[in-house]
Amino acid sequence: MVNLLIAASTASVAILASRAADWQPVSLVLVLGAFNLASELMDFRITRGELQPWSVTSNAPLALCIVLLGPGPSLAVGALGLAASAVKCRPRFSDVVANYASYGIFLTSGSLFCRWIIDSWGLSPSDSGIALLVVAAYAWVFTASFLINGIYNRVGYGESVRSQWQNEGPRLVAESPTLLLAAGTAYAYENLGVKALGLLVVVQLMYQHFTRNLLLSQERAFVLQQRNDELAALHSTLSKQAVRLSELSESRGRLVGQVLQAEEKERRRLAEALHDEALQEMLSARHGLDADNGGNDRSRESIARAIDQLRGTIFDLHPAVLEHAGLSAALHEVADRQQERTGFRPRIEVAPEACGPHDALLFVLGREQLTNAVKHSRATEIGLVIDRIDHKVVMEVHDNGLGMDPERRRTAVERGHIGLASSAERVEALGGRFEVDSRPGHGTRVRTTLPVRGA
Repeated sequence: MVNLLIAASTASVAILASRAADWQPVSLVLVLGAFNLASELMDFRITRGELQPWSVTSNAPLALCIVLLGPGPSLAVGALGLAASAVKCRPRFSDVVANYASYGIFLTSGSLFCRWIIDSWGLSPSDSGIALLVVAAYAWVFTASFLINGIYNRVGYGESVRSQWQNEGPRLVAESPTLLLAAGTAYAYENLGVKALGLLVVVQLMYQHFTRNLLLSQERAFVLQQRNDELAALHSTLSKQAVRLSELSESRGRLVGQVLQAEEKERRRLAEALHDEALQEMLSARHGLDADNGGNDRSRESIARAIDQLRGTIFDLHPAVLEHAGLSAALHEVADRQQERTGFRPRIEVAPEACGPHDALLFVLGREQLTNAVKHSRATEIGLVIDRIDHKVVMEVHDNGLGMDPERRRTAVERGHIGLASSAERVEALGGRFEVDSRPGHGTRVRTTLPVRGA
């Protein structure tokens, strides 16, 4: 409501203060009106970072109206430009009224002040003072517009004066060449007439066009740089996360290795306890029975079977041959035991360069897979091959048995058969891969791949 009253009041003042001579020559009014209309239609907005958008237009036609015409024509030319801008940008009605009020204040006051100066000093368009007056009018348009809009934005939107100056400062810099050109045009108007204004219009609009393209290019470069900075920051964050994940993976691998070592140590302790205590007691008992001619033959057979079972358990817990003779010898001993039980011997091939820190795990997995092939697949041919490929150790166990249904393999855990799932988890915890290829009637192939760290 206040803005509407201000707009109506300034319009009334401009109309009452207008004189018929203010509208002469009509060609000047038309040229300046067309100039301001074209300038407003070519207006564009630039956004820099977190600043509010600022428009790039020209105050030259308004400054010339203030000096060369009166308050009525000045306000009419300004209103024509605002109408074109409203049609183009479709602002809120309250903003349109606020703009009309702002234009009414500085155009009417500026025109009345310049008229007083010209009348008091007797200036004519041929005087150099007219050029200085155009510069002053230009500065007044910019300053008054900034102050009025600053107060309005401060009260209505809480925007600080500093942020508004950051928005408007670049606009003043962009318009500075036009200010000097407008002053020179006003001085040349007495001799060249409307032609001088026509030249100004052409030069101004060309300048505004090139300025628009230049600033838009800078804006695109600014936005692109922002995006590059954001991508660089994102890349840095992802790199840090990747390093962190790598550290966590290595830490997990070390922890799993320590768990396996602790497990192997405990198995060794149990094996030694069984060998040094229970097995020795059984051997001593059998020796006593052998020494006793009246001993019970059935007791001796039971003790002999118990001794064999204890030896098998000790071997399963921790084969001494693995520690003393290595992985190849330990797996060959497994093959010997399988031959005793089933009548055929699995084929074992272990490359010397494949032996190393994973021997204990490979032995456990290989023994389990050989046992599964004999017990469940009814295979007549079983092979186990361990080799070194680049920085990886690969163990492959294959047989010509019955094979497994993939669906049945997926539901094995639910039925309590966790052998393959447990093996896969232990291998993957060390950063390896555990792959099972099996189909009914086509045998089974289990491939274990383990990384060799530091190789």
